[in-house]
Order: sequence, then structure tokens, then C-alpha cells
Amino acid sequence: RPEIWGRLATLGEVCEDSLLNLLCGRNELARESIRREMEAKRRELEGGAPSPIERLLAEQIVLCWLHLRHVEQAQAKNEEGRTVAQLDDFERWVARAERRYLRALSALARVRRLLRPSVQLNIADQQVNVAR
Repeated sequence: RPEIWGRLATLGEVCEDSLLNLLCGRNELARESIRREMEAKRRELEGGAPSPIERLLAEQIVLCWLHLRHVEQAQAKNEEGRTVAQLDDFERWVARAERRYLRALSALARVRRLLRPSVQLNIADQQVNVAR
């Protein structure tokens, strides 16, 4: 029954809720604030008329951004009581989250370059390629 599936959360929403639980716990004000910030970022990244790939990548970018913020928050908590090895582990955790975030941003930029129409003009035996 398709009408039932439309009411259930998407996998992206389930991931988002899991991360929000980690970040906010029971603080509903923080949860709603972050959720609104995520939605604004998603709309900004998608642009006016996003392709399905752009929508997926915008969602991935926002989830990676939220995960990176969670990792940074976890790293910042209780740094004083940690050993050098634990601090090093946290630093690697942050670096991995940051790489995933930057790769998602890079993927969206590549897709947008590929989706842009390009124009080729031949004027007086000189070829000019113009990308829009």
C-alpha cells in the first residue's frame, strides 16, 4: 500500500534523527533549531530546480555536516582527562568526518559542472568553448 510508505520516514530522516539524538538528547529546542538549520542548508545547496542527484547529494552533505559537528562536539567535551592516545583517536575521528564532508561537497560541485550545458562557437577558424 503506497500511501503507507509515503508516511514513513526516509532513511535519511532516520539517520538525521539518530544524529540529532546524539547531539541534543531530550533538548527539543536545540533539536528543532538544528533541524531548521539543516533544512535551510539543504534548500540552499539544492538551489532552485535540483536534479534527483543534486537532492541526494545535498542531503548527504547536510548529514555529513551534522556528523562532523557531532564529532567536534564529542572531541571538545572533557579533553582535560584524556590521554594523548585518546586525543589522537579523536583527532583522527574528526579528520575522517571532515574528509567525508568535503568529498560530498566536491561531488556536488562535480555534478553541477557536468549538468551545466556548454556551448561551442566557431568564429573565424577559432573555436571558443563556453560553459554556462
